Formats: sequence, structure tokens, C-alpha cells
Amino acid sequence: MALKSSFFTGFVALFVGFCALNLAACSTKSQQEIDTELRKQVLMYAQKVKFTQDTNENGVLMLSYLNVVLADEEESDIFALAISPKDTNTSELKAFMDDKEAQISPLDDELKKLIITSEYANFYKLTFPFKDDSLISVRLCLGAECFELSFQKYSKSLFYRSADVDTQYN
Repeated sequence: MALKSSFFTGFVALFVGFCALNLAACSTKSQQEIDTELRKQVLMYAQKVKFTQDTNENGVLMLSYLNVVLADEEESDIFALAISPKDTNTSELKAFMDDKEAQISPLDDELKKLIITSEYANFYKLTFPFKDDSLISVRLCLGAECFELSFQKYSKSLFYRSADVDTQYN
């Protein structure tokens, strides 16, 4: 009987120690680790399209849906657009969701932390009026070429949750 009791006590002590170590490891995430986790989440809501300009140069457009990780964004749908190469002519860049045109502005440093960046690309923030629909389609036009990208929206409860302190970062 004493052997069972000491085995059980040892098992409980080992289990409690493992749980404490796990909690300590999860609660000490650095800001860099949190940003990396958010980048991974946004990457799941990103799509790219290859294009050819008039000069027969190839390029890539990458559109990322940012609302999945933004804390209180319910008034608008926000996307990050990366256009590579950097010298691509974007003077005729337009974006539409349904028939509503996006407000296009340079992507600020706070939002750049949420996406994978490159020195060879230009980054823009696309802001649309909030659309309460499970499927949203964005039509990007760069000069005469247009591309349509669709994104599936999910309930906020299905988005990324941090393991530390049960904080939701969206």
C-alpha cells in the first residue's frame, strides 16, 4: 500500500511540476514571439497573384486580410497589399469590394509588423466599409489588369488565441 501511495505522490508531483513549467513558459512570451504568431495567423489569410506589366516585367501582388488579428476593428475591413517589384507603376492602382472602392494609403509601421515584409516591395493599406458576410471578394486593378481574390470570414472565436494569459489578440 505504501508503494502505491508513494507512486501516486510522485506522479502528482511530476504532473504539477510539468504544469507549472508549461505555464511559466507560455506566460513569458516576448513581444517578438507574439508578433511572429500574429504574422503566422495573417499568413493564413493571404493570397497572391502574379502579373505582367506593359514592359513584360513580372510582378506579384499579395493581399492579406488583417481583421483576423486586429483587436477592435468592426467598422471596416482592412487589408495589407504588397506589390513587388518596388518600382511597379501603382499610379492606376484601384481596389473594389462589391462596387465600393477602397481607401488606399501607405501601410503604417504598426500594421507592417503583422505581415511578412521585404525591401523589394511597396506596401499599402486598403480600407473598405465593413461587410457582414462570410465570403468577401476583393477586385484589384493595376492599370488594365484586374484580379479577384476571395476570403472566407470566420467567427472571431475561431481566430488566433495566445497561449499566454488567455489573451485574445484580435
